Amino acid sequence: MADLISIVLPNYNHAEFLDIRLETILNQTYKDYEIIILDDSSTDASLNVLEKYRNHPKLAHFIVNEVNSGSPFKQWKKGIDLAKGDWIWIAESDDYNDVDFLQKAVNAFTSGASLFFSKTVIVDEHGEHLNEAGAIAPGIHYGVDLLNSFFKFGNIYNASSVVFRKEVSNEILERMTNFGICGDWFLWASIAKNGDVFFDDSTNTYYRNHSTNTSGNLFNNKKYYLEVAVILKSIKALVTIDDELVRHYTKRLYASNLSKKEKLFVLIALGKKMGISSWKPINRDLVIKLRRNVKRSIRRCFNSIKSYYPKNPDYIILVYTSGKVGGSTITRTLKHYMPDCSVFHIHYFTEPWLKKMSQRSEDLGIRDVWGARAKEVKDYLSNNPKTKVKFIALYRDPVAQQISGEFQTSKLSGNLTDYSIDKILESISGKDFFYLEKWFDSEFKSYTGIDICNMTFDRSQDFFIHQDDDFDLMLVSFEKLFGCYREALFQFLEVDCPDLLSDNLTAQKNTALLYEKVKSQFKLPREIVDGIYSSNLMCTLYTEKEIDEFKSKWTK
Repeated sequence: MADLISIVLPNYNHAEFLDIRLETILNQTYKDYEIIILDDSSTDASLNVLEKYRNHPKLAHFIVNEVNSGSPFKQWKKGIDLAKGDWIWIAESDDYNDVDFLQKAVNAFTSGASLFFSKTVIVDEHGEHLNEAGAIAPGIHYGVDLLNSFFKFGNIYNASSVVFRKEVSNEILERMTNFGICGDWFLWASIAKNGDVFFDDSTNTYYRNHSTNTSGNLFNNKKYYLEVAVILKSIKALVTIDDELVRHYTKRLYASNLSKKEKLFVLIALGKKMGISSWKPINRDLVIKLRRNVKRSIRRCFNSIKSYYPKNPDYIILVYTSGKVGGSTITRTLKHYMPDCSVFHIHYFTEPWLKKMSQRSEDLGIRDVWGARAKEVKDYLSNNPKTKVKFIALYRDPVAQQISGEFQTSKLSGNLTDYSIDKILESISGKDFFYLEKWFDSEFKSYTGIDICNMTFDRSQDFFIHQDDDFDLMLVSFEKLFGCYREALFQFLEVDCPDLLSDNLTAQKNTALLYEKVKSQFKLPREIVDGIYSSNLMCTLYTEKEIDEFKSKWTK
């Protein structure tokens, strides 16, 4: 007696493709099969089409869900549980196959294979040929070998191209239903752990690439990577976690449009599932870099998950600064005392400044961290358009700001301690001491619409708060920050921050002594100092007494 094949046809809203799907099933040259139709509460004309086949002698089951199951793999398991055949074919409702497909599968089973799959041809919604999906060499393959060479890197392109032995444990099928994207991949890999796989490139399955299928943009979906991590863990004992595998997933991950936080979250998950300690001897440079990033960022990553998906979405806090003015300190403090609120720290947000600073980072040979952070904020605000923004803008004596900045992003290569004081002083002398004014006049004003120089406030006060329907603003100087932060943050955010958590202060680093020497020795010609401190911005932000003190400090 010939082997019975149970054909499970799961459908959801594919009315326009159902006739060709069913006709290519009914026209198969191999005739010993049953059909199980499962409709997942379609809202289109699917049932009208399917009703035409209700009385077909090959139809064993016709089941329509009253409520959508929410998972294609729950439908798969339902069909497999109903199946009487020795073999299962999940015939997706928007695909179709050559008429000799089942016969080729049956021929392959005589070789002892537990899973068969054919070549996939990618077509558009009208059946026009677009491409062909790459696979493996034709013929029989030992399953464990295929786990190492194929399944640990990716999935069979199309589920409709697969026929597999029904002898799959209920435990595997139950675990499959927990997946939202990669359940088929998990199932094929589980079968390959205990059986052989046969690939036939002489018969085709046709996969439709259209607007309603669920396979597009997988690599931009965080859930995809988290499910991949589960699959890799399930086969880890049988595969080699090697350099090629690490590169494969990190390259795919970092090429995606996931945010920095999501990428880091996924990287940590993949590392845990694969065993990050086993990466070390594989590719030392890559692994050390990844491990360093994880160690440095793991606490920050998980703490920031709350800020990216906040419990309190009414507003976000945007620490919006021009550079070394205390923004990192404020940001760290707020994230500590307001863990349920979104707190972002950015330097620039408008396109002209994004391009300018990206070029500057490229010239210095450093990563444009602030540009990436600006994109993260844009994505957040795009997803939460009604969220109110509370700006905290800090400013600082422009000469002191540039000296501090020299110790973070110097144009001098290598370690600053390798250079003489005179060389460092010369480098600082070439900096733009009007940078702060330019930033407030272009970047800040372009994004917020606020012209600081036209605002009226008491310069003798430690901080200034402005409230508007669309946003709130607190303006505070670095020089006064450490004396007023608690009162300022309480008035602006109604939160008590007993301690200011210093972050990235130059004075805390191994260059502290050098930094103090540079500050004490750096001087500028009087005409340059007069120009810096006579600007509209300086006269708006600082009192005459403060300006005189700055001039005295920096004049030769």
